[in-house]
Amino acid sequence: MPSGATSSAPAGSGAQPRAFFPAGPADNRWVNSTLLLLSQKLRYAARNDKVLEHNMLVVSKRLRQLEERLQSVQATSSAGVDAGPVKELLESFKNDLVSMRAEINEMRETAASREQVAELKALVEAVNPLDFVTINQVKEIVDQRIEKKAASKAK
Repeated sequence: MPSGATSSAPAGSGAQPRAFFPAGPADNRWVNSTLLLLSQKLRYAARNDKVLEHNMLVVSKRLRQLEERLQSVQATSSAGVDAGPVKELLESFKNDLVSMRAEINEMRETAASREQVAELKALVEAVNPLDFVTINQVKEIVDQRIEKKAASKAK
């Protein structure tokens, strides 16, 4: 066919070969617009391919930077470099903890145990200190009685 390529029918089918591209001026416009659409699609595909390639390069670069930062942080934390403020704070916490433990141990040694407090409570309740007076109180009472007797004899 002079206007385009043809495709042949399968052998033995008895069908006439048909034109792959139709012939005629209207068909030429159809072929031109189809070719134009295909070329646009190819341009868009090429542009999208370039954008994806650029994006992959950017992501790859960021990934490398993150890996380097992670390795430097791990090296810094293991070597103790550039962690001065954190180390100072941690050291002050350790010192505070040590002093608090010492105070707690001192309190345990000097404070009475629950059993000792219970013993003292039972002793105080058994003795009933309200029934007893001090020596000073006895002297005051004796002095008051003596004064009363002296005052009653003087009348």
